[in-house]
Amino acid sequence: MQGAKRKRSVVVSISLQSLPLRPSTLTALLRSGVSTTGDLGSIGSIATLAEDLGCSAAQAVEYVDEINEILETSGMPQVLAGDENDSSRGHAPATTAASLLRSKLTNHSGTAQQNRQIVSFSQSLDVLLGGGVALAELTEIVGRPGSGKTQLTMQLCVDARLPSKYGGVEGSVVVIDAEGSWSCSGMDRLWDMSVALVDHLRGSAARRVAAKNAMEGRADVP
Repeated sequence: MQGAKRKRSVVVSISLQSLPLRPSTLTALLRSGVSTTGDLGSIGSIATLAEDLGCSAAQAVEYVDEINEILETSGMPQVLAGDENDSSRGHAPATTAASLLRSKLTNHSGTAQQNRQIVSFSQSLDVLLGGGVALAELTEIVGRPGSGKTQLTMQLCVDARLPSKYGGVEGSVVVIDAEGSWSCSGMDRLWDMSVALVDHLRGSAARRVAAKNAMEGRADVP
């Protein structure tokens, strides 16, 4: 009787220089002698990696999460997952331009929910932008003084809060005001825009209900 054959697991070691890592991440790891995913996996823990790199555990987690995100996208096993009880695991993983691009390409053929954009409610502008202001992209608004740049930006901030059931992205907005345009009077304008948007949605909903009732009424006529 032959003994049972042992299964051997093959661990693929990949050069970190072949991965689309941030230059800062790659430099920090290479300086510490970590040049492959195999080197990273052999370290054993986030704490040891942080000690080898001379950085905080949170920073080490960001490095590992960045590498694991790339490996997962490529269908390869992750390395150095870390201890789930480690307090540093609560930090958000680093987001790179490459990961944003991969996410956009992945979602390009996804559902309507994934491909939603911030609508401006200006049909000509939304058509020009391919459906509205795209997410995870930088959109620069330029124009002469008084041409409505601040007004449009305020409107987009209001529109970004639009619930998904109304075709919005149901997002949040962060404003960095370098000119002081978003003063108290600006907040009043935002409130007026918000009230106008709510009135517009209520009016649209009422018109849809009326049209539906009219269609059903005609269908009931013999």
